[in-house]
Formats: sequence, structure tokens, C-alpha cells
Amino acid sequence: MFTTNIVPGQGFQKFRIRNQGTVLTPSGRAVPAPPDETDKSFFGILINASQKEIEQWSQRGHPISHKIVEYSAMTKAKPTDWLKNDEGREFYVEGVKNPGELNISCIYMVNERLDIRTNDIQTVNIEEPSGTGITESQAFDLEVGND
Repeated sequence: MFTTNIVPGQGFQKFRIRNQGTVLTPSGRAVPAPPDETDKSFFGILINASQKEIEQWSQRGHPISHKIVEYSAMTKAKPTDWLKNDEGREFYVEGVKNPGELNISCIYMVNERLDIRTNDIQTVNIEEPSGTGITESQAFDLEVGND
């Protein structure tokens, strides 16, 4: 394969791909659904993005914090997918690069999300008490946790 010197803990990690979908509310509004687990996975190396790359991607409206380099012949994840490693860290894929279009390696530009834990997502059913006059948007804000 190839020879390299890697610090322990910074070698290849297994990443599982989770697809982000949407669901419709009763009023017809499309909202993000919890990511669905897929059977696709790959081995990659997680590295911090440089300050220059962080600024470039932020100006595009897609903030990144890390890059994941996959040594593979095929790109498996796409933008809007989620990647989860065995440590439980979650990454949102903002962009995919195929250097030289040679399909030798793939670079995923990702944003680590510390505020979202997909294992802990719970669906809350909010029933409107009679006479309170709560609107659907207020109920949605209560479910999401917006103040």
C-alpha cells in the first residue's frame, strides 16, 4: 500500500455514512429528519483544516473544521451526509474533493457538530391543550428547543 509515520491515535479510523433526509410536517413544511444509518463505511484519516481553508469555506457559506482523507477508489459520501466514527464524533459533509479526478483518494470537507448527538434524538409529541391557542410554529420551536 504505502509507508508513512503516523502518531498513535491519528491513523485510519472507520467512518460510517448516515444519509440526511427530510420529512413533512402536517402543514406541508419540509424539515430535516434524523439521519438514517446506511451499510456504507470507509477508512479515513481525520485532520484539522488549515486556517485558510476554514476561511475560504466560511465565505462560501459552508463552514468546515476538519478534513477526512479517504484512500479509496470510489467516493462513498456526498454533501449533506453525516459521518460518524467509532468514538461517536459526528461530522457533517460540506464538500467532496477528488484530487486530480484519479479516484485514488477522496477528501471530505466536514464540520464537526458537537451540539448534535444522533443517538439521543427523541420524538416529542406535543398536544395542544384546549383553549391555549398555541400555533404550529410555537410547537415546532418547543420541539427543537428554540427560545
